[in-house]
Amino acid sequence: MIRYLVTLARNKVIEESRRRMKYQKHNVNRERPLGDADTSETRSRQRQETPSQFAMARERWLRLMSDQSDRNRRIVELRMKGATYVEIGEQLGIHERTARHVIEHLQGAAVTP
Repeated sequence: MIRYLVTLARNKVIEESRRRMKYQKHNVNRERPLGDADTSETRSRQRQETPSQFAMARERWLRLMSDQSDRNRRIVELRMKGATYVEIGEQLGIHERTARHVIEHLQGAAVTP
């Protein structure tokens, strides 16, 4: 009886470990120690832009902003300074959702060429 229970338990452990290795959600091979975790500093160092990439991005940003109204430029300026959507809404006399919508619209426009 004990041999049967030991074999049963061993098979269940093997079956569960195979199941966890099969899918990404539970794959233990994806786990890394906290010391190996990427910090925002290492990620930013890994994707440093070349001067030409920076110049092209700046040109695209200026072109994108030149098509915007003064209100939208002010929303972006405040958001880049760290203001929340509620603060932007209060300062400009608009609803916070309007400010959020403008930023989301510009982010979508910035991604598509």
